[in-house]
Amino acid sequence: MNICYLLESAALGGGVRVVFDQARALIKRGHRVVIRSLKGDHDWYPYPLNVNYVDRLDMPFSQGHEPDVAICTYWTTVAPGIRLAAPVTLHLCQGYEGDVIELKSVHPDIVFAYSQRVPKITVGQWLADRLYEIYGKDLFPVFTVDQIVDTSLFANRKKNMKIWLPKFLRRQLPINIMVVGDYMISCKGIADALKAVAILRQEFNHVRLIRASLFPVTEEEQRITPVDESYVKLYPRQMVSMFMKTDLLLAPSLPQEGFGLPAAEAMACGIPVVLTKIPSYLSFDSTHDYACFVDIHSPEAIAACASSILKNRLQYTRLHRRGAQVVQNRFDSDKVAENIEKIAESFLTTAKELKVSIN
Repeated sequence: MNICYLLESAALGGGVRVVFDQARALIKRGHRVVIRSLKGDHDWYPYPLNVNYVDRLDMPFSQGHEPDVAICTYWTTVAPGIRLAAPVTLHLCQGYEGDVIELKSVHPDIVFAYSQRVPKITVGQWLADRLYEIYGKDLFPVFTVDQIVDTSLFANRKKNMKIWLPKFLRRQLPINIMVVGDYMISCKGIADALKAVAILRQEFNHVRLIRASLFPVTEEEQRITPVDESYVKLYPRQMVSMFMKTDLLLAPSLPQEGFGLPAAEAMACGIPVVLTKIPSYLSFDSTHDYACFVDIHSPEAIAACASSILKNRLQYTRLHRRGAQVVQNRFDSDKVAENIEKIAESFLTTAKELKVSIN
C-alpha cells in the first residue's frame, strides 16, 4: 500500500515520534510510506524516513504516487486529509484534543473535525471508549491499534546483571529523580511532581531533580523546588543517556493524557516509576505490579510512594525488572503495524468493491 501521514509539524515531540515509529514499522512490512508536514525538521529522529515538507497538506500528488491510505494525525489535519480524496482516510487519535484545557477556545472546531465520518484508530482502548462516550457508536468506527515503544533503543541495559542497585543505595550519593513533560500543559501534572520532590527533600539529604521538556524551566517551577539539571528538546538517544543516570521517574499525569511515552520508555530502561491511576498507565498490564500507583493531584502520595521505593531494595529491584519486562512484551512495533495494515486493507477492499459496483 501507499500510505501518507499528515502532520502539522515534524518537530521533536512524543506525538510526532509515535507517527514516525508507525511509519517505520509499516515500511518494514513492505509498504511505501511518506509523511507530509507543513513545518519543522526531523533530524532528531534516529532512523531514516521519507518526510516531505509542503505548503498545503492537501496538495495533489504526482501521478503514480497517490496514496491508497491517508492518515490524519491531529484534529487540524482531518479537513485536508478528506480533501486529498484518497481511497481510504483514517484519523489517528493519540489523545482526545477536546479534553485538553489549553484548547478550550477551539473546542467547537475540534468537535467538528471529529464528527466527520472518518474511521478512527487509537493508541489505546481507553481512547476508543472515550470517543464512543462523546460521539456514540453510529457516527464512525473506532479501532485500537496500540502503542509502540522503541525497545531496541530504550532498553534495560542492566537486565543481565545478577545484582544491580542504583548508586545511591551502594554509596552515599545523591538520588537522581527525573520529571519529564511541559509544565504549562496541565494534563502532565508537573506541578504535582515538583511538590512531591520538595517533600522528598525534607526526608532525604541528597535529592537531585532532573527536568526534561520541550521548553526551558520556568521561574514558577523553580519556586516550587529547585531544578538541578534542565534539558530542552532532548533527542531520543539523549533521553536514553538521561535515563541511564536516573534513579526514579515521577509521572503524575491526569486522565486527559493520551499515553505517557516517557514513563513507558523509562520503564523499558529499567527505571522504577511512580504513576497516577489513569486509564493509559493502568493499561500497560492487567497486573498493575509494574509501578507504584497513586491518585491524581496527590503530591504527598507521590512522595510517600517514591520514598517507599527508595528505601526498599527488594521493591526497587522488582520494579527495575518488572517494568522493563512489561514494556518489552506489550508495545511491539510489528504488531501495531499489522493492526494498521489490516484495518487499512479492509477499508481499501471495500472502497474498491464500491467503485466496481458504481462503474
